Amino acid sequence: MIIPLHDLETPGAPLTGLAAIDAAFTEQIRQLRALLEMRHTTADVDELATEIGGTAPVTDRRSADVARWCEFYRETCGFDAAVRPELDLVYVTAGAGVGSVRMPAPLGALVETHLRDGGIQLGPVIELRDGQWVLLVEPDIPDRIEIYAGMFRHSVSIARAGAQIALPTPGTGHSRLRTWLRQPRDAYLPSGTAVLAAVDFRRARRFPIREPK
Repeated sequence: MIIPLHDLETPGAPLTGLAAIDAAFTEQIRQLRALLEMRHTTADVDELATEIGGTAPVTDRRSADVARWCEFYRETCGFDAAVRPELDLVYVTAGAGVGSVRMPAPLGALVETHLRDGGIQLGPVIELRDGQWVLLVEPDIPDRIEIYAGMFRHSVSIARAGAQIALPTPGTGHSRLRTWLRQPRDAYLPSGTAVLAAVDFRRARRFPIREPK
């Protein structure tokens, strides 16, 4: 697919000096990714509308679904949810009362078992199309590089404060990308450090993570 040049323009940024060129290039890449994501999302929504045989305008129905789910997340789950209108996507910002831990589904199943055996209820879980689980947790994980590096060895990633966590919006094209494996029913979230302890359950005595003295 050829992207029109005007889609990648960076208005108001004179290309003088390495810093300006680097900034312009970074902005072009960001716009390209956003453009591709928007076009892919539109294709998903159109295909979904064909499958369900709906006759109502797709855009109106999709926007209504997005608004309804955003309200549910805010009122029922206590999430500070918001909408990215250019993508019709509901998201919550990590650190604003919620965090997330992403891991492969087989590891997620082991974590669920370990938490349950320890009397800890698993919270909301998002299932991604690529076979990953995203566990929503309390944002109580210390922001320390050794923690992130240690979890990386387990193929686990932690959403740092300020990251946008995309939430499922059933009834839209995004349902092809992410769905609720465990849908939230209230504001409950398990401890993030407890989830990390379950990831490394064979050496669980090393957790919960403590701040150095």
